[in-house]
Amino acid sequence: MIESDSGAVSALHDHVFLGEGHEQSERKTWTVIWLCGAMMATEIGGGVLFGSIALIADGLHMSTHAGALLLAALAYTFAGKHARDCIFTSEFDIVC
Repeated sequence: MIESDSGAVSALHDHVFLGEGHEQSERKTWTVIWLCGAMMATEIGGGVLFGSIALIADGLHMSTHAGALLLAALAYTFAGKHARDCIFTSEFDIVC
Protein backbone atom coordinates (compact mmCIF):
# COMPACT_ATOMS: atom_id res chain seq x y z
CA MET A 1 0.00 0.00 0.00
CA ILE A 2 1.18 3.47 -0.83
CA GLU A 3 0.23 6.66 0.97
CA SER A 4 -0.71 9.47 -1.39
CA ASP A 5 -0.34 13.24 -0.92
CA SER A 6 -3.83 13.50 0.58
CA GLY A 7 -3.00 10.93 3.22
CA ALA A 8 -5.32 8.31 1.76
CA VAL A 9 -3.94 4.82 1.36
CA SER A 10 -4.04 3.35 -2.14
CA ALA A 11 -4.14 -0.41 -2.55
CA LEU A 12 -2.02 -1.58 -5.49
CA HIS A 13 -3.46 -5.04 -5.74
CA ASP A 14 -6.44 -6.72 -7.29
CA HIS A 15 -9.31 -8.44 -5.53
CA VAL A 16 -9.21 -11.70 -7.43
CA PHE A 17 -9.09 -14.43 -4.80
CA LEU A 18 -9.97 -17.35 -7.04
CA GLY A 19 -7.85 -20.42 -6.47
CA GLU A 20 -5.90 -22.23 -9.15
CA GLY A 21 -8.51 -24.99 -9.37
CA HIS A 22 -11.52 -22.65 -9.43
CA GLU A 23 -12.97 -23.94 -12.69
CA GLN A 24 -12.45 -27.57 -11.72
CA SER A 25 -14.10 -27.01 -8.33
CA GLU A 26 -17.04 -25.29 -10.00
CA ARG A 27 -17.52 -28.23 -12.41
CA LYS A 28 -17.33 -30.73 -9.55
CA THR A 29 -19.93 -28.76 -7.58
CA TRP A 30 -22.33 -28.76 -10.54
CA THR A 31 -21.77 -32.53 -10.92
CA VAL A 32 -22.62 -33.13 -7.27
CA ILE A 33 -25.77 -31.00 -7.66
CA TRP A 34 -26.93 -33.19 -10.55
CA LEU A 35 -26.16 -36.37 -8.59
CA CYS A 36 -27.96 -35.02 -5.54
CA GLY A 37 -30.95 -34.04 -7.69
CA ALA A 38 -31.08 -37.50 -9.28
CA MET A 39 -30.99 -39.19 -5.87
CA MET A 40 -33.64 -36.79 -4.61
CA ALA A 41 -35.96 -37.62 -7.53
CA THR A 42 -35.27 -41.35 -7.12
CA GLU A 43 -36.07 -41.26 -3.39
CA ILE A 44 -39.26 -39.25 -3.86
CA GLY A 45 -40.36 -41.43 -6.79
CA GLY A 46 -39.58 -44.61 -4.85
CA GLY A 47 -41.40 -43.28 -1.82
CA VAL A 48 -44.51 -42.52 -3.87
CA LEU A 49 -44.30 -45.85 -5.71
CA PHE A 50 -43.86 -47.97 -2.58
CA GLY A 51 -45.86 -45.79 -0.18
CA SER A 52 -42.86 -44.95 2.02
CA ILE A 53 -43.06 -41.67 3.88
CA ALA A 54 -39.46 -42.19 5.02
CA LEU A 55 -38.19 -42.17 1.42
CA ILE A 56 -40.30 -39.14 0.56
CA ALA A 57 -39.05 -37.30 3.65
CA ASP A 58 -35.44 -38.19 2.85
CA GLY A 59 -35.92 -37.03 -0.73
CA LEU A 60 -37.33 -33.71 0.46
CA HIS A 61 -34.44 -33.42 2.90
CA MET A 62 -32.07 -34.06 0.00
CA SER A 63 -33.59 -31.02 -1.73
CA THR A 64 -32.18 -28.80 1.04
CA HIS A 65 -28.71 -30.19 0.33
CA ALA A 66 -29.17 -29.59 -3.39
CA GLY A 67 -30.29 -26.02 -2.65
CA ALA A 68 -27.23 -25.32 -0.50
CA LEU A 69 -24.94 -26.77 -3.17
CA LEU A 70 -26.73 -24.65 -5.77
CA LEU A 71 -25.90 -21.52 -3.79
CA ALA A 72 -22.23 -22.57 -3.71
CA ALA A 73 -22.19 -23.27 -7.45
CA LEU A 74 -23.83 -19.93 -8.22
CA ALA A 75 -21.24 -18.21 -6.03
CA TYR A 76 -18.46 -19.96 -8.00
CA THR A 77 -20.04 -18.81 -11.25
CA PHE A 78 -20.56 -15.24 -10.06
CA ALA A 79 -17.05 -14.96 -8.63
CA GLY A 80 -15.47 -16.22 -11.84
CA LYS A 81 -17.57 -13.98 -14.05
CA HIS A 82 -17.13 -10.76 -12.04
CA ALA A 83 -13.65 -11.26 -10.57
CA ARG A 84 -12.18 -8.25 -12.34
CA ASP A 85 -15.22 -5.94 -12.59
CA CYS A 86 -14.47 -2.37 -11.56
CA ILE A 87 -17.85 -2.06 -9.88
CA PHE A 88 -16.64 -4.28 -7.02
CA THR A 89 -13.52 -2.26 -6.19
CA SER A 90 -13.30 0.34 -3.48
CA GLU A 91 -12.56 4.02 -4.02
CA PHE A 92 -8.94 3.50 -2.97
CA ASP A 93 -8.22 0.84 -5.56
CA ILE A 94 -6.57 1.37 -8.90
CA VAL A 95 -8.89 2.87 -11.47
CA CYS A 96 -9.82 0.29 -14.10
